[in-house]
Amino acid sequence: MKNFLISKRIKLKHDQDPTEIKEFLEQTLSQVIEISEIGTGQEHFFIRGSTGGLFDFIRKAKIHADFDIITETANAGRELRLFAKGNAVLSRSMAATYLILFLLILFAGLLPGSIETDSENSSALDALVFLLIGYYIKTEIDKSLLDAEKYLRETINTLEARFGI
Repeated sequence: MKNFLISKRIKLKHDQDPTEIKEFLEQTLSQVIEISEIGTGQEHFFIRGSTGGLFDFIRKAKIHADFDIITETANAGRELRLFAKGNAVLSRSMAATYLILFLLILFAGLLPGSIETDSENSSALDALVFLLIGYYIKTEIDKSLLDAEKYLRETINTLEARFGI
């Protein structure tokens, strides 16, 4: 699980309606994640969704995020403060896929000389291969969880381009 907290302060144009912000967030986020549920509030709402996977068959991560949107009148004009907090969790389909892959590799390792085909016993090279495969799986899991947070950060950064001065 990867927890995140994102905050952004944007100086709004004078003619901007703050209710457009939720619609813009929903449209922009739906282009990078598959949104399954959105809360009904305008200033406080939640988004639940998942990031895409291989041919959209296996989902990589599930995202649960709470958004707080606060508009204030400051000395220099109106300001928007946006807070997003939540977490990204590895999806069950991705965890099951990695588990099945790892078990298949372990099963193949039980065969004598599966990596070194010229010997009948397992050796240190077999263990090295299993360590490298385990490291690959761990880095892929970390990358998919960080990608989910990156999608939210980039979407929030686009708010300044759309609504900011």
